[in-house]
Amino acid sequence: MVKKLTQKLKRVYFPIIKKRDGDICFFCLMMFVNEVSKWNRTYHHLNKNTEDNRPENLVFAHEECNRLCEDKPDWQILSKEKLLDNEKYHQYAEEITAHNDEDKETNVEIDTNELYLKFAKEILTDKLVGKGGNPSVEESLNFKDTANDVAYMVKEVVGHGSSITASRALDLECASLADFEKYKEQGGKWRIKKRKK
Repeated sequence: MVKKLTQKLKRVYFPIIKKRDGDICFFCLMMFVNEVSKWNRTYHHLNKNTEDNRPENLVFAHEECNRLCEDKPDWQILSKEKLLDNEKYHQYAEEITAHNDEDKETNVEIDTNELYLKFAKEILTDKLVGKGGNPSVEESLNFKDTANDVAYMVKEVVGHGSSITASRALDLECASLADFEKYKEQGGKWRIKKRKK
């Protein structure tokens, strides 16, 4: 285990973490603002052990969110869950690289589709249900804007995004058995809201 997170190691890990999680804060899911120190990017240790500098134990976070994590039990639980996911992802990534080129191409497409589904679910849950015990942010979301947000998040991870594929992922999250529903407002625009059970 590497005990010191050097600048060189940060440069090596940056593209790995960015590809896995996107270039957004793990906690608040917002972009980084270099001009404001508390919104700068820092490396957060998911298990709080600053000597455990495996990429699986690191995520990007705002300096402010990194500091606030100590006082937020829900963020600490989220960190533990993310570490487990990252360790699974690391094993999965090693398995993918063991396959031949044809299998890699198929797996990359599947992985990208899984990202669309993951980000669609995250956005809908965070904004319409609430995150970590916090109340929902909005009553409903504009479908097209949300699809563009999902496509942008995927683009930040893999280098390209499609609002059409993002729309399909949102449609899946609005299936009759799902937690969300798609409806047309009076002006003719499609929106998404939390399904009443």
